[in-house]
Amino acid sequence: MIDTITVIDAPCGEGKTTAMISYLNAHPEIPFIYISPLIKTVEDITKQLSQRNAKAPQRDAKTKKQNFLDLLDAGENIVETHQLFLRFTEDDINTIHAKGYTLIIDEALDVIQKFNSVVDKSEQVQKGTIAQWIDNNQIIVDEKTKIVSWNDKEYEDHNFPTFINCTKHHALLYINGNVLMWHFPPKVLQVFDNIFVLTYRFESSFLKCYFDLYGFNYQLMSVVQSDEGYRFSEYVSDSDFRQKNKNLINIYEGKLNDLGNSWYSLSANWQRKHQKSQKMQLLNNIRNYLEYVKKAKSQDVIWTVFKNNADEDDFSFSFGKKPTNPKIKGYTNRFLSSNSKATNDYRDTSVLAYGINKFCDKNIINFFKDQKLDFNQNAYALSEMLQWIFIVNDINICA
Repeated sequence: MIDTITVIDAPCGEGKTTAMISYLNAHPEIPFIYISPLIKTVEDITKQLSQRNAKAPQRDAKTKKQNFLDLLDAGENIVETHQLFLRFTEDDINTIHAKGYTLIIDEALDVIQKFNSVVDKSEQVQKGTIAQWIDNNQIIVDEKTKIVSWNDKEYEDHNFPTFINCTKHHALLYINGNVLMWHFPPKVLQVFDNIFVLTYRFESSFLKCYFDLYGFNYQLMSVVQSDEGYRFSEYVSDSDFRQKNKNLINIYEGKLNDLGNSWYSLSANWQRKHQKSQKMQLLNNIRNYLEYVKKAKSQDVIWTVFKNNADEDDFSFSFGKKPTNPKIKGYTNRFLSSNSKATNDYRDTSVLAYGINKFCDKNIINFFKDQKLDFNQNAYALSEMLQWIFIVNDINICA
């Protein structure tokens, strides 16, 4: 059973992943499950851990889930995305505990999300269905914790297997009486022998609130580089990193930024309400900055705003329409979604336009507030912007 979670809190490129791979290669006695947010990253990590014979579940003759279970039963070292946690069963959890697995959570794992955004469309659950289940006493929502429990042992409709399975592990929350959220099942985390989290600005993350909510102990650590490579070390703040790299960022402070002066300007709701007015002005201002202020070539540019018809997370559907990328003449193919993860595709980029004012989902904020946990939205917004900036400045500051 997990005692203390190790949080490696260090900026992008300071060697977190490299140090973790070195640690795993140096400890062949440790079986591990390595979780990363992107399929591409899963492929890269699997290759880097070939010395440990790491394997990623495949879709072959069996389903990917079944392939994962076979690897789990065999005690193999596994690399996968966080989606696999949606369909864990009691037997899976018992196997993890029996095998003595270590869990590695690499980069920004979303520990709480809208349920309908993480399941197939065929398994999405509507408000009317939830209301009916509550009225029929088929599900119970804990008044304090908001955790959803399944209460109908005779239910035979198999249209919602993921929903029902998630309730068994206390992975679902029903917030404010109208929003169904999936969150990382604490019951699953508790069975690992050890857990490592590789992240940056942990203090301003939902993950910290989550750990505090469920009473997980954690310790912060950093990464240092020596002649032997990268390794974990006692925690130090990122002040030296900020001092070293602040001159790499030049902030434009001209009148083209005036559109974002009010508190809610450039937020997802603001951009949704002004699809054909101020939204167009925003795109024009970005183009003027790129073309006339910076005189930038297309290949030197990355820019972002919220996608058309998108919610705050930049990929959830609104109005029943699929989010689409906005366009700026001459720079359309250089749009990069604000929720993009680490990549080397933009290493040579030097001119950025970040047309976003990011707010957290108010339902999540209110949920943590009800649990007596504070969350700093300004710090969160800064972290999100820095994560996006680090993607394109990888050549300068990433190891």
